[in-house]
Amino acid sequence: WSGRRLWSASAQVRRDAHAAAGPARPSHAPAVPHLLVPGLRYAIAATPRVIDLDGDGELDLVYVADTGGQLWRFAFERGAPASRAARATRIAALGGAGAADRRFHAEPDVAQVVSGPGTPYLAVTLGSGAAAEPLDLRRADRLYSIREPLDAYGRPRDTATAVTDAELPEANGPPLGPEARGWKRTLSLAGEKILVPALTVDHVAHVPAYAPPAEPLAPDCTRRPGTNRLHAIDVRDGRAVPARAARDARAGRSTAVAGDGGAGADGAAPAPLVAGGPAPALTLAVLAPAADCSSGCVSQAVGLVGAEAFSVPWPGRVVRTGWAEREPR
Repeated sequence: WSGRRLWSASAQVRRDAHAAAGPARPSHAPAVPHLLVPGLRYAIAATPRVIDLDGDGELDLVYVADTGGQLWRFAFERGAPASRAARATRIAALGGAGAADRRFHAEPDVAQVVSGPGTPYLAVTLGSGAAAEPLDLRRADRLYSIREPLDAYGRPRDTATAVTDAELPEANGPPLGPEARGWKRTLSLAGEKILVPALTVDHVAHVPAYAPPAEPLAPDCTRRPGTNRLHAIDVRDGRAVPARAARDARAGRSTAVAGDGGAGADGAAPAPLVAGGPAPALTLAVLAPAADCSSGCVSQAVGLVGAEAFSVPWPGRVVRTGWAEREPR
């Protein structure tokens, strides 16, 4: 762990590609591979999402969202020369001006979807929101899910052009066809924005959103709290599903109350959160069955947003797995 830069990408040619070098790279130091990407001109405030497609421990894909409303895919080729180790593709251009000045400050969520007769794809889900302007009310921020169809080798197919906001259908409209490149879902509250990553479990993306108060200061000069809601959206079609409070069956009590947060056109309401400022991302916790549980009991999944807990659809049992490495003789 030397901290030395191994690879980089930017819109400009680097005059010094060595991380530890000063004004000039030492003659004995190897040059660091650099990828020139002319469109990569906005700041990257969100953590990149790193994907290992085949589970071999090697880097395959990196998804990057920037503050210009762009979504990028960097595909890494194993065994290729360092100078050609990665290929950049802009898969979405969702920003604009004025109310369409959408910025990504949260890490993209990536989930593989294999259902029905269609081509399997990666669902890249992320929401827009300007973290530097949490009280802004003028932007029309949205939750997006971009489809990345997979080829016969399980890697995303190259796209000729980046999909735009205008090309994505609203999720609460007609059903999406297999040729759709994704969907968008406009947040309904004034100034509502997404500042944290989504978490997809069993095809449902869970993501908190924050809406600032219309008047930040009360007459007594105290600050009014904002509104937080937990959205639960099926990434396959953008349909909202009810976000329900988790219930501890053994204790017989609810750990959170999910009332009506304002239903969308599809009838499902996001769950309100008690936080007054922007809520943190949802964290998944898997609870083992009770010790006195009879046969047939399964583990339960609970999503935690701060101190609040919500039930999360869980596809099945958690199976303990392990492996051993044989010592060479």
